[in-house]
Amino acid sequence: MKHVPARALFIACLVACLLATCSVSAQTCRVLQFRAMPAPDSKSACVLANGKVLMRLRGDDVDGLLARADIVAGKLNVAAAAAVSAGDVATKRSRNETQIVIGNRSIVTVDRALARGSNSSHQGLAEAWAKNLKSAFTQRYITFSPHGKLTVPVGETRVIRWGGAVKAVDSAKTADDKVARVQIDEAEKKLEVRALTTGTTTLTVNALDCRHTIELDCRKWAARIPLSSELQISGGQTRTPSLVRAAESLARSAVQVAPHASMSIAEPLSVTDGYRIRVSASGDTS
Repeated sequence: MKHVPARALFIACLVACLLATCSVSAQTCRVLQFRAMPAPDSKSACVLANGKVLMRLRGDDVDGLLARADIVAGKLNVAAAAAVSAGDVATKRSRNETQIVIGNRSIVTVDRALARGSNSSHQGLAEAWAKNLKSAFTQRYITFSPHGKLTVPVGETRVIRWGGAVKAVDSAKTADDKVARVQIDEAEKKLEVRALTTGTTTLTVNALDCRHTIELDCRKWAARIPLSSELQISGGQTRTPSLVRAAESLARSAVQVAPHASMSIAEPLSVTDGYRIRVSASGDTS
């Protein structure tokens, strides 16, 4: 047997291990989703990605902060779907505020009031948030929209789009193909989900070493409600109690309600060119 020096053997093993590590990391990805939620202390709002807090907005108006955080999360999800990277995250400072931008789009503006809630300067807080965002975009990722749940009317098709750094999915399958089936459209980067009957099931998508599950809720329409309907009348009185009743009657005749479902009609609201009526329907349509 040929003798191999210990040093050479060690180097060969080290190189082999490095190659194996590079091969595994090249396939590593995760599902990335940003969302907003109130903080446990009920005094601030957070923007999270995969359970990690990236931004904490503090101030006096918690509801306003939560709405703001929700807008930020939405912008981040749009950016992620477009496959941005950590290098695309930057800050732009002015005298009274600092913006976090991704590409040419502003994600959030940190002003003095927002920074004061965190006992920081607007530049310091923005830089800290930008650092957190860069860490979220560092690893290879894939996005799905919608992310967690999809309602599909029976007999119709709804779309789930994927984005991010992963160009294609390896497989997509429903747990019960009698309830719903899925087809992959690689060119458009979307999953077409068709509901076959009422029921719930799950859709599992695999891409590299990512596995993501989306809940599917397949239902029949409770009602078919047109966006508008016209009622021709004669005479000069266009705002009378009888016309209100006529508008309600028109709404009832225009809406197609499914068996065992019920319809609710709100009070007609007078607008410039007629009446606006809020119509809703619900019930067991299984």
